[in-house]
Amino acid sequence: MHALTFQSPRYLPTGQRGRALLALALGLVIALMAGTAGAVDLTDLANLGGPLATALTQLANLETGIKALIGFLGFLIAFIALAALKNMGPVLFYVG
Repeated sequence: MHALTFQSPRYLPTGQRGRALLALALGLVIALMAGTAGAVDLTDLANLGGPLATALTQLANLETGIKALIGFLGFLIAFIALAALKNMGPVLFYVG
């Protein structure tokens, strides 16, 4: 009776190497595109219109403890969302 032995490749096969280079190139392009042009200037809210200005103004008028609570809840919601994205099946089932 013969025993099968499997060895893991010491290099990335061509298909995986291409995918890795594509992911690296896309990451570089996205990093270059995400400049300061899309940033919101939070120091000058007078020129910022719409509901975002209202929300940021109301947030600025809150107490420090309430701001901390809102920040913590926002982080917690984002953390749970990222944990749920590890398995997209339930997320798509919930949304869809």
